[in-house]
Amino acid sequence: MRQENLFLRSQLDGLNVSSSSDNQNLLPSSVYMSYPFNDKNLLVLGSGSEDNLVSNDAVVINRTLLGKVCEVFEHYSTFKTVFDPNWEFPVYIGPGLTRGLFKGGTEPKVVLISKKNKIEEGYLITTADPQDIPASLIIGTVGKITSDDSNPFWEITVDLPYNLNQVREVSILKK
Repeated sequence: MRQENLFLRSQLDGLNVSSSSDNQNLLPSSVYMSYPFNDKNLLVLGSGSEDNLVSNDAVVINRTLLGKVCEVFEHYSTFKTVFDPNWEFPVYIGPGLTRGLFKGGTEPKVVLISKKNKIEEGYLITTADPQDIPASLIIGTVGKITSDDSNPFWEITVDLPYNLNQVREVSILKK
């Protein structure tokens, strides 16, 4: 329900978030292992090369980015999640499409947001660079906004619309 609300909000904000009509590019898959039983940064999918999976395919839950396929084996694959502290990519924030840099980690955040831009809690955060991952996928919403007077940038926490511990089924967004 929360993910559907985010999708509807993206439509109101004028963002071009992928819709369910893109189902021909979606491959459903199971998540074999999930946090807290293994590393929260890397999970295992029940799909592999026999299902035409390739590295860098996006892993989504209802138009929301969860991760990206890393290694592909015949019957399974691994994918890094947005909790990977080494994963960074550009994002858009809110109806003004304010630019920022997403940084994964235990508590994902967006940094390098110019203080000249208006940012509010609850604004939608979407992917912005189609070369790495498909553009306009939902990441989450703006959580806490922080900055100090000496820093010309805002930093925000990201509220994700899912609980990783409850994720059992995902879709692979084929390029």
